[in-house]
Amino acid sequence: METAVCDFCCGKMPTWTVICDPIDVVIVDAKKIIRQSEDWGACTKCVELIKKRDIDGLANRVINSPVLNEGSKESFRERLIPLYKAIFSTIKSIKEDGLTSAL
Repeated sequence: METAVCDFCCGKMPTWTVICDPIDVVIVDAKKIIRQSEDWGACTKCVELIKKRDIDGLANRVINSPVLNEGSKESFRERLIPLYKAIFSTIKSIKEDGLTSAL
């Protein structure tokens, strides 16, 4: 059985769902789609940054996550910024445990 993780920082216990328009996430180097989603699981710390629309704060949290151990952090950060801008521009609502709050 898989343990759910935050789609942003890969931390455990994503108790929030960020609902947005469908987004295709593409790894440019491999030229393949790795995810298409309207729902993104988020932990409490990441959702606080998402609610503030703090792209830099969210990117910094992710690149400093203990699960990130390959490649240049700054290079990875540069790939996250456009993704987060896309997500932030299409957010419809954020819900926790079945409760929904529009942004």
